[in-house]
Amino acid sequence: AGMPGEQHRFGEHQVVATSDHTVWLNNGSFLGNYLSLVLFAFLNDHTAHHLFPSVDHSKHSLYRDVMLNTFKEYGIPYSSNNFLTLFRGFHRFVQQRTVSELSKDISTIG
Repeated sequence: AGMPGEQHRFGEHQVVATSDHTVWLNNGSFLGNYLSLVLFAFLNDHTAHHLFPSVDHSKHSLYRDVMLNTFKEYGIPYSSNNFLTLFRGFHRFVQQRTVSELSKDISTIG
């Protein structure tokens, strides 16, 4: 049983199932970490979070290059977008939903 594509290893699945955005912002500097936290709750480094959930989010920049090189070495597809692409995708998602669907989604949050 399990999820479709279970032949993939755990790490490969995490990389393929997630995407990052605006990772340049979380560059290890105080300002970069602050903005990444305030604007995105550090979720712009989503792939690293899924691979290493117990590592402090402000430290992802320390191993990002090694992680990306490993993806290339093993031919694992990696997805990263800029903020504008993220915003457009969210806007398109909201436009496709009806008011009643959005109300149901919001009511399940709280």
